[in-house]
Amino acid sequence: MKNIIFNNFFLKILSLCLAIFSWFYINNEINQSKKKEKITLVWNRELDLEIKELPVRPNIKGSPPSGYTFVESKLTVNPPFCKVVGKKIILDSIEYVETEPIDLKKFTKTTTVKTSLRPIPNLVITEGEVELTIPIEKARR
Repeated sequence: MKNIIFNNFFLKILSLCLAIFSWFYINNEINQSKKKEKITLVWNRELDLEIKELPVRPNIKGSPPSGYTFVESKLTVNPPFCKVVGKKIILDSIEYVETEPIDLKKFTKTTTVKTSLRPIPNLVITEGEVELTIPIEKARR
């Protein structure tokens, strides 16, 4: 029995150390391969985009309180135009850019308000906001 254990003792210890080292090495490799990596893809691709200058159309809803009127002919938009970027086929189908809705119920005098432009699918509008001067006058009796 003693012969089985101590016969080639150095080789047995060496093979045990080699087995333990191999187990740690392989286990470490497997754990590293499970880590997720963030991959960023970059495409150098030319896009066929155009820029078109379109008029801004105010989206006015409702009417002022009784006793007041909205004078549409004096309504001003600043800037009156905005640049829109996108594919030509989409730009050709768009005639104007509309503002977010503005309800006149709360206005009793001429007021200047800043409002956003309504997004258009698949297009980029370069201006974020426009300034509207909404003329409200007392109604004539």
